[in-house]
Amino acid sequence: MKTIRDLKLLLLLVLYLGATSACTKDVPEAADPSPFTLEKEGYSLLKDMTLSLEAQTDRSESYSQPFEIEDVEREGDLIHIRVVFPSGCSENRFEIIWDGKIMETHPVQTRLFVKRTASGCSPSQAEEHLLLTVDVKELAEKSGSDQLIDAVFIISNASKKPQMTDADIPVSSNS
Repeated sequence: MKTIRDLKLLLLLVLYLGATSACTKDVPEAADPSPFTLEKEGYSLLKDMTLSLEAQTDRSESYSQPFEIEDVEREGDLIHIRVVFPSGCSENRFEIIWDGKIMETHPVQTRLFVKRTASGCSPSQAEEHLLLTVDVKELAEKSGSDQLIDAVFIISNASKKPQMTDADIPVSSNS
């Protein structure tokens, strides 16, 4: 009798350990099947699902050096993103990060994260301004999705949490 009870307890323990270990396994991140990089003047456009998820999850001044998006406007196939940031750094580099996903809304939408990396910085009250221009037609051709031509783009500042003022700015072909 004691052996059967011990066997049941052992079986329950094995089932419990199996169930809890299955629940705590990390789900591997899906690698982007077709990442690409477009080098532009003043920035790099990176299509990468993993980097985009990181930007979305880690948005803050510790993830991206602080900056402001002054204005976003769409002029035909071009999206102009005007940024302002503290001067006093020997190097400033911007990345525009896209996951390649298009939300099936009407009109369709997609999101671009803007991230700033800076080095060699010394305190300064002065500001620098920079215009980052994204060619939507080039992006559509490179990604193979004509839906981008009429998409609403949500431009997100990676140095700001989503609930902060001017953290996310939508722009469409009708703007």
